[in-house]
Amino acid sequence: MGLGLVVGLGEAGLMRCFEALLLLLVAGTCCADGDDAVAGGAAHDLRAAALSGDLQLVEQGLADGVAVDAVSEEDGLTALFYAAVGGHGAVVEALLKAGADVDRSDKNGNRPLLMGASMNHTHVVAALLAAGAKVNSPNAKGNTALDVSSTDEVKALLLDHRLITAVVKGDLALVKAALAGGANPECTNREGASAQTLAEGKTPWSGKNVYTDIVAALKAAGSAKKEL
Repeated sequence: MGLGLVVGLGEAGLMRCFEALLLLLVAGTCCADGDDAVAGGAAHDLRAAALSGDLQLVEQGLADGVAVDAVSEEDGLTALFYAAVGGHGAVVEALLKAGADVDRSDKNGNRPLLMGASMNHTHVVAALLAAGAKVNSPNAKGNTALDVSSTDEVKALLLDHRLITAVVKGDLALVKAALAGGANPECTNREGASAQTLAEGKTPWSGKNVYTDIVAALKAAGSAKKEL
């Protein structure tokens, strides 16, 4: 592929090319011998099944004892990374249930969440966030999942998660940044508790602390939203 064509593809086109390259890589043969070849072949099959979205084959591979975080010799990626790129939410959930490392990165610092967000796979992003993926982790270029996503639905998921995380940590600056970025002040966590409820639970009976200011910021943002 010529450089001019690559430049003309744009971000979305480049990501589709990346997905196609993964398909080619995972279709390659392992070069290990003996028992290593058997083990490597099984791990290779797991990654191939993850990329193609074959949940049955993924579950069979895991049941057969294939290491869920086995990496590809070609690119160092795990099955979870492949599933995230392919947009296969059910496969992502199965791998996470089997103990896949939700934040394992490639050599460039790209994590499954960033890749799922870059492809705008809403179900994948939601599953990874629910499993504790770090929404603010940048890759080697300094980009986070929020920076590379391009749909309102995915951006909303990431922003709301960033807000909840900031509230739990008691980081007022991050709370304000998330709200300024468009996070929903009435968003809830996995258990259904709102950001404001979480903050109010940590305010003192008397006096003030950082959570008092966080509650005030959330209330102000909520009022401003209702006035729109």
